[in-house]
Amino acid sequence: MNLDGLGGKRHGYSSGGKQQKHAERHHYNKSMAVEHIEERNGGLYVKGKRVSLDSIVYAFKNGDSPQTIVQDFYTLSLADVYGAISHYLDNTSEVEAYLLRQQELSNKMREQAGPPHVDLKARARERSIKLSR
Repeated sequence: MNLDGLGGKRHGYSSGGKQQKHAERHHYNKSMAVEHIEERNGGLYVKGKRVSLDSIVYAFKNGDSPQTIVQDFYTLSLADVYGAISHYLDNTSEVEAYLLRQQELSNKMREQAGPPHVDLKARARERSIKLSR
């Protein structure tokens, strides 16, 4: 159907206006999510909290509801969790690339650290036994 017959651009009903409104709404949602996420020490975290975006995204991808995530991370509000999930959904490819880099870094650090020392495990076990008495 041709919109020109219904008033078209003269009444502000062009497809360009719809796209602009969608872009404005998308920008608004993105800016809301950014309010909840900050970059610190090379990682992404919930603003003002010690909870990483990684933790929330993995829980979300694992099927946890926002309410369950709040229960698991008691320092977070429901708004924090929704903000983090919104950031993930608005920036899925970037966040997935970030998660992959974080996993690669973690694997590299684990390799460099090597296996835990047997002596360390034994001392930790002894300390645990002493503390339980």
